[in-house]
Order: sequence, then structure tokens, then C-alpha cells
Amino acid sequence: MKNCGHPSHVEQGFTLFEILVGLAISALIMLGLSSAMLSINRAWQQTTEAGEQRAMLTTGLRVARDDLSHVERMYDDNETPSRFLFSGALHDMIFPIVERDGHNTAGIYWVRLEVRDAKGGIELVRSRAAFEPGKQDLAGILWADPVVLARGAFDISFGYLPPSANASWDLA
Repeated sequence: MKNCGHPSHVEQGFTLFEILVGLAISALIMLGLSSAMLSINRAWQQTTEAGEQRAMLTTGLRVARDDLSHVERMYDDNETPSRFLFSGALHDMIFPIVERDGHNTAGIYWVRLEVRDAKGGIELVRSRAAFEPGKQDLAGILWADPVVLARGAFDISFGYLPPSANASWDLA
């Protein structure tokens, strides 16, 4: 049987209140996802910066190691040698090395490795100067070509323990 006299008005759809509740829930979900993405991005940046700093430190220490492995054993006086041409302290080392062809102009150079304060930590800096025979006044050396080998929030200091001694080297 059909009800011909009274047309049926069944409405389909959402009320305004239901739409507003749905929008509020969607906004909360989007806010949560946005916060999660910001946290992930921050962690990614910190990890990347730490990796870059570690790589810079590794490379810088490798350069310093290579320089130290090429120290030229030269004496202060060839006639009556009493010490090697070398100066070392807790945060500074000066020594002669022989540069090979292909790196720079071949010859003997003074190299200085220096640890100095910098924004956010320290810097390990390598400088060079031409070696002049007969001039061993280390205070008068004109340093050039400074290169920052490492920079960051860590501490670097130099020390030496001779193979035959049980005492540490500390000139500072």
C-alpha cells in the first residue's frame, strides 16, 4: 500500500553540527601530524649536523696525523745538536715538514697546529710558513694559509710521551 496523501520527506545528509564536529576532529589530526613532522625534521637536522661535525673532526685529525707523520727531524744546531726543531704546548705545536711535489711547492715548511677558542667551542687551525735555514726564531715566523681543520663543542689538547719515559709532556 502506498500512502498517496502524505508525501514522505526523509532527509538525507549531515547537519551543520555534524560537519563542524568532523572538521574539528580533522583539525586535531592535522595538528598532531604537523607536530610529529616537526619533531622528525628537528631530529633529522640534529643527526645531520652531528654527522657533519664528526666527519669534519675525522678529516681534521687525519690532516694533523699526516702532518705529524711527516715531521722532519732537524736539529737546532747541526754542529752540536741539543734538540729537535719542535715546539709543543697543550694547545699549540710547531714543527718542520717536507712538502712533496703534487701537494704544494716542494720544500721545507713550518707547520703550526693550534687549538683556539671559537663560537660554540674550539677550532683546530693549521697554518704554514716557509722554512728559512738558519732562522729558528719561532716567535718571528709569519704564518700564512690558515685552514680550520675542525670546529665544534669538543676539546683538543696535545701531549707527548717519549718511548723511553714514563712522564707526560706538558709545557703549558
